[in-house]
Amino acid sequence: MTARSRAAFAPEDVADARRGEPATDLSGWASGAGWEYLGQQVPSGFASVVPMWAEHLFSCARGVLAGDVFAAVMHQLYEVAVSTDGPEMDGAFHDVRSGGTWKWLGTWDNGPRDEPFARDAVWVPATRGAARVPQAALLPRLCLRRSDRLPSSGSRDLADLGLEGFRLAGETDPVLDEIIATWLGGEAGAALRALPHPFVEVVVAGGHVALVRNGYAAPDEADAFAAGLAALARGLRDACAPLAVPAPVGSALPPPAWADPAWTAPGLLDVLSGAWWGAYREAAAELGLTLEDPDAFHRAFPDQPVPGRAQGVLRGRVDGLATEARLAWFADGVAPVDGWVRAALLLPAPAGVPVAATRRGGSLVEETGMWGEVVGDLAACWTVRRLPGTLDAAGVVPAAVAAARRLGFVPPA
Repeated sequence: MTARSRAAFAPEDVADARRGEPATDLSGWASGAGWEYLGQQVPSGFASVVPMWAEHLFSCARGVLAGDVFAAVMHQLYEVAVSTDGPEMDGAFHDVRSGGTWKWLGTWDNGPRDEPFARDAVWVPATRGAARVPQAALLPRLCLRRSDRLPSSGSRDLADLGLEGFRLAGETDPVLDEIIATWLGGEAGAALRALPHPFVEVVVAGGHVALVRNGYAAPDEADAFAAGLAALARGLRDACAPLAVPAPVGSALPPPAWADPAWTAPGLLDVLSGAWWGAYREAAAELGLTLEDPDAFHRAFPDQPVPGRAQGVLRGRVDGLATEARLAWFADGVAPVDGWVRAALLLPAPAGVPVAATRRGGSLVEETGMWGEVVGDLAACWTVRRLPGTLDAAGVVPAAVAAARRLGFVPPA
C-alpha cells in the first residue's frame, strides 16, 4: 500500500498503522451474522457518521443489530488533523509519521477536501460502527471519548453518570441533559464501561450513533463490538422517547416559522439555511403543497426510516398518487450547510395491498435510484444519492412514485 502519514492510538496498533490496511477482513463474520458485505464501499445513508471516501475504509458490512437496529461496521483509517505541534487531538499517539506542509506565511496547509487523503493529517487504524436511530434526529451533535482525548474546556465529566474516565462534548440544556442521563445511565453506559480499548469514541449526529475503537477488530472480536453498538443505539432510541408526540400519518402538522418570508433568522445556521427555505417555499407554491415544520414532523413520526434530519416538509396531493403524501428533504446535520440534501416521498403504508417485503434500512429499487421501506403505518422512498444544492422536485417525484409502485406501496397505475 502507498505510504502516507500515519499514527496509532495504542502501541499494539503500530504494525497495522505501518501496514496501512488490515491484515484480515470481516467478510466471514458478516456472512455468519447474515449481513451484507460491501468491502471497500461507503454505506449509503450514514454520511453524518462514516468516512466520505471509500479509500478511508475497509471490510464494510451492513445489517440488523439486536433490537431491530440497522447498522454498518467497518475498519477505518481514522483521520486526525495535524499542525506543527503534532496531532490536533488530546492524548498520546504512537509511531507518528506526518508529511504535512508548513506554508511560509505561518499557517498549516490542510489542503483541499475533494479527494481522499487530501488534508494534512495522520490516519490511524480503527474500527467503526454506525447505527441508524431516527428517534434521535432532533439531537445536536454530541461526542463522547475517554477523558484523555477531550479537553476539559468545552466538555463535561461523566463520572456523575457512572462513567468515570469519560467526557462528553456538545450542547447542553435541561431536556438534552435528561436524555443523556437516561441514555448513559442504562445499558449504553454499561456497554461503554465494558469496552477495554484505550481509545473509545461515541458520536451522535443526524439521527445516527457511531462507536469507534482503536485498532482493526479481528473477526472474533466483531460480535462484542457490534453488541456494544447495539446497546448504545437501543439506549439512545429509548432515551429519546420524551421528544415524540406521535400522530397518525394523515395528520396535518403546523407550519415552520420560516413559512413567512418576512421571518427573521436569529442564528448563523438559520442564516445559512435561508436560501433553502426560499426554495421550499417556491416548491410548495409550484406544487400546490403545504409547508410543515420539520421538527414537528420528527416528533410526530419518530420512527420514520429516511436517514438524516428533515429540513423541508411539504404535504398534499402529489402527481401520480391518489392520496395525500409528503415530500421531504433531509440533511445529515442540523442544517444542510454542505449543500447536500436527501429527497424523500412519505405516504401511508397500504392496507390490504400486497407489499413487497422491505428490509430494515431500505430495499433498493435500482432503476429509480431509490430506497424504500415500510415502518409501522408509514411508507417511505428516498434517494440513494444525495442531491448537490438542489431540491430537484421535478425529478424526485416521478422516481419516488415509480419506486413506491414497484414496492407495492401504491396500486399499479
